Amino acid sequence: MYKEDCWKCNGSGILPHYFAIFDGQCFACNGRGYRAYKTSPEVRAKNRERAAAKREAERAAREEKYAAKRAELEAARAEREAKWAAERAAELAAAEDVPEGRIAVAGEVLKVVRQENPFAYNEWMFKMLVKDDRGFKVWGAQPRALRDAEAGDRVEFVAALMPSNDDPKFGFFKRPAKAALLNEEA
Repeated sequence: MYKEDCWKCNGSGILPHYFAIFDGQCFACNGRGYRAYKTSPEVRAKNRERAAAKREAERAAREEKYAAKRAELEAARAEREAKWAAERAAELAAAEDVPEGRIAVAGEVLKVVRQENPFAYNEWMFKMLVKDDRGFKVWGAQPRALRDAEAGDRVEFVAALMPSNDDPKFGFFKRPAKAALLNEEA
């Protein structure tokens, strides 16, 4: 039998800061102050080193596996992003510039947003982004006739359009009228 001082109580068998619990008796060594082992300290140290080396090898293998998977996912993501960028560039090249004036807009609703009204307390405004069939996108207040419109619905209305200062393919609309939902089920 090989005896070593307890690592928790340093061989005293008592933990004074836990005196209220079983008079501070160390639970690691049951108050004896030492731990008994069947193997020698050298053999246990060697086993610990071998186990640490095994854990390190497993960790390195896991990291290598995850790095390969991460690289594969990054390559796939870069490919998707390049494809999306090419599609977006082609879409932008084919799109017309936003015309100015009171014009009919027919297209697909891309997004509907509920915003707090800055002009009235506790009221909400509904805004929508519409991609016209001619390729440009417009943003503005959702007409009451289109209150049930959601993303993906086809709509038609007449509104005053104004192109953005930054992007000629994007604009704003105001005072929509003659709005209609063009979905097949509608």
